[in-house]
Amino acid sequence: MTRSWQQLWEPGRTITAIHALIYSDDVDTTRSFLRDVLGLPFVNDADVPDGSDTGWLIFGTGPSELGVHPTRAEHDGQIWQTHRHVELSFMCDDVAVTREDLESKRAQFDGDIADRGWGLVTMLTVRRSSGHRQGRLEFQSHCSLSDYTV
Repeated sequence: MTRSWQQLWEPGRTITAIHALIYSDDVDTTRSFLRDVLGLPFVNDADVPDGSDTGWLIFGTGPSELGVHPTRAEHDGQIWQTHRHVELSFMCDDVAVTREDLESKRAQFDGDIADRGWGLVTMLTVRRSSGHRQGRLEFQSHCSLSDYTV
């Protein structure tokens, strides 16, 4: 059954967007990365002092989607299991072009671009100002909601 975006998101719904949070030990580096490398638009809530040099930046992320996955599942006779956690993926139109652009801004990636069946994926390494690896962010080229007609 194909449904339009308007049928999925009707006016007057209680939830209108997602506000995601990244808790960082080095907020200036993390905020600078989101602002300068990823180029996310932002506003500075200067009335909230947090001791940072960058200011309290709130980033616009555009359209979003939220999925809930099981920590244990069986598919085609294979058992898949993971721990409870949250993942953050940035979506883009072209993973290869996005990766090339970010590498030109000194971003580092783990491994090659992989086709996961539901989209092309590459993993960006996030490093603290000390150089230690802090985590990885996933870039993907497919939004599940884009399967619905507009």
